[in-house]
Amino acid sequence: KMIVVHYTAIPTLESTLALFKRDNISPDRTFIKEFSTLNVGIHYVIDKDGKIYNLLPDTLVAPHLIGFNHVALGIENIAADSTDLTPAQAVSNVNLIRFLSSRHPSIRFLIGHGEYNNKELAHFALFKSLNQKYQPYDKSDPGFAFMNQIRDSLRSKHGMVFEK
Repeated sequence: KMIVVHYTAIPTLESTLALFKRDNISPDRTFIKEFSTLNVGIHYVIDKDGKIYNLLPDTLVAPHLIGFNHVALGIENIAADSTDLTPAQAVSNVNLIRFLSSRHPSIRFLIGHGEYNNKELAHFALFKSLNQKYQPYDKSDPGFAFMNQIRDSLRSKHGMVFEK
């Protein structure tokens, strides 16, 4: 039902892939490890040159967004922060989102990680947490400018509009 776009906060593909290979969450992720020791996971990673890597099948739940993992496919973009994202990554996000939408017609929502805890947006009706102690917290990735660029391209070039 949803595609979520993130950035890694890790500046290289190699370091990102090493992180996702681990079974357990990094000890420095103190807030998240309180809820599970399972490492984070993601369906797709997009390198700075726009090359797309598929890490998990779309049919598996990837632990990338607590409360929405059961309905969300995740895309990570290699970037230290929002200023490190590239035009090639924006193009690849658009192409991947188009592909995923054609493969999974049930996708209605496209959000950035920074939008996930906005209870005013329609996607939040899908929030489901098995641990009542967990409450969504503020995130900024991948940034509103990057998400607007992706949404504008999807709408103007491909006639695709998603809910938030």
